[in-house]
Amino acid sequence: MPLRTGVAVLLGGVVVSLVGGGLLFAGCSMRGRAAEAATWPTVEGTVTRSEVTTGTSSTGTGARRRSTTMYSPAVSYAYKVDGRPFEGDRLGPSGSWSSSDMSEARAEAGRYPVGSKVRVHVNPTDPRDACLQIEVGPLPTILIAAGGVVLFIGLAVTGLRILRRGLA
Repeated sequence: MPLRTGVAVLLGGVVVSLVGGGLLFAGCSMRGRAAEAATWPTVEGTVTRSEVTTGTSSTGTGARRRSTTMYSPAVSYAYKVDGRPFEGDRLGPSGSWSSSDMSEARAEAGRYPVGSKVRVHVNPTDPRDACLQIEVGPLPTILIAAGGVVLFIGLAVTGLRILRRGLA
């Protein structure tokens, strides 16, 4: 039985390390994407749609299943690059977001009334890749911090297990 417990601890440490590494990677990717988008040229665009959409987020299973209504700003815009028309719908460089607070999504969509002129950040190598904002907010920092902590814990558990008992 101790061997099975040891293997379980080792595997658990590896899994926790992988989760931490994934969080760290996601946060760094979001930051990198924002830094890249900050260098893109901008063109003028026109907002063609601005509303709040709803969806459902579920957690748990069975009797413990909980559903939460989530709200997302949905903004579309038209722009031209070298005379060619394009449509975009991403606000930030990493895509869309949602919140359980409708007022947050409503405020964000309200920044972009239909018909208003906007500056569109356009990827010079692929003009279909565009966004309105280059800020990413606190999420990448949170993911990097949480990922670092989880990765450290996973590596510590794995390392201690190996030091104490070897790989067997």
